Amino acid sequence: MPGVDFQKGMTTVKGDLLPRDVDTFTRLPIGTANQVLTVDLGEATSMKWATNVAGGPGLVLIACVTAASSATVVFTSGIDSTFDMYKLYFWNVEPTANGEELNIRFSNDGGVSYETSNYECRGTLISESGLSESTSTSQIHMTDDTIANTGVGILSGEAGLFGLPDAAKFSTVNASNMNRLNSGPKVLPGRGGGIYKVKETINAIELRMTSGNFLTGDFCLYGLTGT
Repeated sequence: MPGVDFQKGMTTVKGDLLPRDVDTFTRLPIGTANQVLTVDLGEATSMKWATNVAGGPGLVLIACVTAASSATVVFTSGIDSTFDMYKLYFWNVEPTANGEELNIRFSNDGGVSYETSNYECRGTLISESGLSESTSTSQIHMTDDTIANTGVGILSGEAGLFGLPDAAKFSTVNASNMNRLNSGPKVLPGRGGGIYKVKETINAIELRMTSGNFLTGDFCLYGLTGT
């Protein structure tokens, strides 16, 4: 059959495609594992193979870190234009002293140094006594100043990180958590977050307590695609 011979003559391996440009058919070689066929109007045939990140829209694990008598927890790779936003999960977090806050700082040099000014934030804790709050300009509070050294590693939560690798946007954090008060066996919800008031490319983050260290803690950072 002429049509079959024409197709076979222009392809060389299983999976080859024959899209056309303005005038003629052109061989498009098969892609590699985990790639998908996508539209790109900059290509001659308006088609190309591209990497399908984690199967499409969703969370992609960047890294997990376990703290053990650690001064800080850092993520210095994977924060780039690949992702639209980031999600940080933390659990089993316990400080070396009572009355601590979980904080985040940003870096624009891959973690060589971290910014210590130009932040605006608020950490809150909701209890039957009302609302407890804390603020800072040297870092962003993701909790109120009531994290306890209780021996049970009770702090857990999550935070959305927005605008980090985009130099045209401010970097912001929105966190929620469940925390055990240092004044008694009370487990209460809290929130925290803020803004870094300088538009620049952020490519690393540092987590730290206000004055002490992490006794324990597990942290996982994910990138979110498809938003």
